[in-house]
Amino acid sequence: LLAPVTVREPGAAPDQRRRQPPNEAPASASTVTGYQSADRERAPGRSGLTKRLLLGGVLAVIVLLGSYAAYSRLATSPEVDVPSPPPTPVTTPFTSLPGLEVDPKFSPDGLKIAFASDNNDLRNFDIYIKQEGSDQALRLTENPADERYPTWSPDGLHLAFIRTEKNASGVFTIPSLGGQERKIADFGGRQTRGLTWSPDGRRLAASVQWESFGAYSILLLSVDSASVASVTTPPRHNFGDINPVFSPDGRSIAFARGVSEDVQDVFVQDLGTASQTRRLTLDGAAIAGLDWTPDSRSIVFASLRGHVSGLWRVDATGGELVSLGSAVPGATYESPSVSKDGGRLTYVHRTSNVNIWRLFKPRGFPGLRARPAVFSTAWDSHPDISPDGRRLAFASAQSGYREIWIADSDGANAAQLTSIQGVARVPKWSPDGSQLAFQLHRDGQADVYLVDTGGGAVPLRVTSSPSEDTVPVWAPDGDSIYFSSNRSGRWEIWRIPSTGGEAEQVTRDGGRFCMPSKDGSSLYVVRTDTMGIWMYALESEREPRRVYADLDPRDWGNWSIAPSGIYFIQRLAHAPALSFYGFRSGKITRLQTLDEVPSHPALAVARDLSWFAYTQIDDEGSDIMLLTNFQ
Repeated sequence: LLAPVTVREPGAAPDQRRRQPPNEAPASASTVTGYQSADRERAPGRSGLTKRLLLGGVLAVIVLLGSYAAYSRLATSPEVDVPSPPPTPVTTPFTSLPGLEVDPKFSPDGLKIAFASDNNDLRNFDIYIKQEGSDQALRLTENPADERYPTWSPDGLHLAFIRTEKNASGVFTIPSLGGQERKIADFGGRQTRGLTWSPDGRRLAASVQWESFGAYSILLLSVDSASVASVTTPPRHNFGDINPVFSPDGRSIAFARGVSEDVQDVFVQDLGTASQTRRLTLDGAAIAGLDWTPDSRSIVFASLRGHVSGLWRVDATGGELVSLGSAVPGATYESPSVSKDGGRLTYVHRTSNVNIWRLFKPRGFPGLRARPAVFSTAWDSHPDISPDGRRLAFASAQSGYREIWIADSDGANAAQLTSIQGVARVPKWSPDGSQLAFQLHRDGQADVYLVDTGGGAVPLRVTSSPSEDTVPVWAPDGDSIYFSSNRSGRWEIWRIPSTGGEAEQVTRDGGRFCMPSKDGSSLYVVRTDTMGIWMYALESEREPRRVYADLDPRDWGNWSIAPSGIYFIQRLAHAPALSFYGFRSGKITRLQTLDEVPSHPALAVARDLSWFAYTQIDDEGSDIMLLTNFQ
């Protein structure tokens, strides 16, 4: 149904975020992952992705022309009564502003779309409204905080949105033509992930954390009073319920529920006296937004299923999924919105170029220097440096699926180690460098696997619990592996023999990721419910103590323990930085300012501290697309 589209409005510039690599590229750039040059410090361009996007568009046109030709032959036959064909779906860009445009929502009359845009400014998102056929967008908010998730009142006269600052978030309304804001609810430091206005205009449903760093649940807010009611009760220590959307008949709310941000399914909560919760999908794939069809009988949602991002439809009572179209590699679809008449669909088309860089100190150079290490048109991340510092393990989507790869320290001689066709992540070297432990998500479940670094061997499954077993880390002796699991009902650190067997629970008060000390006597842990890094004395009954206070749990994988302190990615107002916290001094030293760094595991430190690997978002942009003649 959907043809890949890369065409922009006339005169519009391509989306760019932070760094725009030059067009110059090394020979055979489409197959080379290591990028070595003593003179170049910028990355090669993304011509391969652009060519694939354009090719997808050409193929879509060919298919449409062929369908038209077949119909024409039938229509000219005097013996066949052929009904008129349905109008051909047409996809066009609705926005082409620089930067990111997200969260589109059709107005009740279907003539306008509200959305959030950062206007190519990393500091904050604002709310905009754009009418179909117009070149200009009306900016409604100009606050230094982030405004997201606009939703229309049923009469189209107001918009509600969520404003998020560093330690505060709340729901506001504003006239759709601009004017005075009104605060509806204040959530303090709790984060929010979605907002929807009820068809009767009396209530708003918001996705809000139960507590700071807790699970998201859906709350009902009165537009005219301070009343708040809980709609869903997800397991407290899961990721929770996000992206709520009222059904057009007002009887239900659809949302995504997950044990983590990457493992989610579509649910429906019926409202009223006979309320019940129904699970519509069963395969634990990341959900990137959803909406109802106008008849309240089915749901359209965006999802990364297997290795492809696309749009899907499912009946509100469950059943088989229907694919509505898939994005090409290097792009994702997000946040679908269906017009009230059901004839149009809008969604976000996002592209990003995520690569691995290295920081090192050249001779005679006073500071650190950054060079690209693994650079491709696909997603490359989750770096880990071998014990001898000569090799780099990472996860990559270069083959179409996210698999485990290995390369030299500079990115040369890259080779794919796994071909499991799942979602492989977070590789970690064994102490002797002979194996990698990694997390594999497949068939709606995550487990810990091992693979030989020499290649050629079938990966060995280490855990097989129906729970989520994630982010493995080797013990210093190589005999056991630590990992995070929710098998007890909350995320805790567990340990299992590296040859398999029974797992034992290590922490009792929360654990999302850990790193052992060099001698194995202590374990450093990031919890899910509080800031900081905690140290557990494994051979002692002493209570764990917080050794560093300011690491956000969302950066749970972006730090590394050294004998004298902690290397970590520090989120600053203007840009992230590689920083060091000294145990003795208690002070933070900023080592290197970085470009945009994702929150997923993106930092690795060589054992001799001679170099660092980190993930960088080199190019990112999104546009809102409009599909007419939606069936």
